[in-house]
Amino acid sequence: MKGTSPSCWASSRIARATLFSLLLLPWLRAQDNQPLRVAPLGKLRVARGERAEFPLRIELKAGYHVKSHLPGEATFVPLRLTWEKRPFRVVEVRYPKPSLRRYAFSDRPLSVLSGAFEIATVLEAPRDAPRGPGVLLGWLRFQACTAALCLPPRTLEVRLPYEIR
Repeated sequence: MKGTSPSCWASSRIARATLFSLLLLPWLRAQDNQPLRVAPLGKLRVARGERAEFPLRIELKAGYHVKSHLPGEATFVPLRLTWEKRPFRVVEVRYPKPSLRRYAFSDRPLSVLSGAFEIATVLEAPRDAPRGPGVLLGWLRFQACTAALCLPPRTLEVRLPYEIR
C-alpha cells in the first residue's frame, strides 16, 4: 500500500482479526457448551434403484446421557432420527443397543446411551429419482440429562450431502 508503513498495515490486520475473534467468541462458546455433538457427514453416493447405509456418529460430553429410542416410560423423550421423505425412501433406522442404568430419581433402571455411538440409516434411491447432487435433511430429537437434571428436549437439524447416479 502506497504511503502506509508496513507496521501500520500489519497492526490493522491484527486489529481486524482480534475484532473478528471477539465477535465469534459467544458463538464458539455456545457450540462448546452443547452436551451432544453430531460428527460431520461425508457425501453419500448411491445409484438409482440401489440402497446405501451410512452411520450418524454422535458424541455426548462426559457425565451426560440421552434416553434410548425405547425409553421405557411414556413421559421420557426418546432418541429419534427422522429424514425427509424425498428423494430417498428410508428403509431402516438402526439405533445402538442401550445400557440399563440406575439413577437416584427413578425406581427402575433407565434405557440410556452415553459417550460416543452411531445410528445407522439405510436409504434407497428410487429408480426414477432425479440424478445429481443434493442435501437430505434430517432431525435428531433427544433430551440430554445428567444424574441430577435433564435439559429441555432439543431437535438438531442434520444435513446429509448426497449424489444420485
